[in-house]
Amino acid sequence: MARWLESEASTLDRTGNIFLAGCFGNEVPVDFDPGEGEDLHTSTGPQPNVFVTKINADESYGWTRSF
Repeated sequence: MARWLESEASTLDRTGNIFLAGCFGNEVPVDFDPGEGEDLHTSTGPQPNVFVTKINADESYGWTRSF
């Protein structure tokens, strides 16, 4: 089963951090860390889950919260 990830919105805070929000699904793990690290999130059930990801101002990965 293929995974999917879709960013719906993005914003920049006053210190230069980037925040992305969107949805993902298909109950297959998605690695939200764009670097060498790993931050896997798996959607729960057949409905898509929502995520918020922070990319730090220095372009390093901050975190992802999914629900």
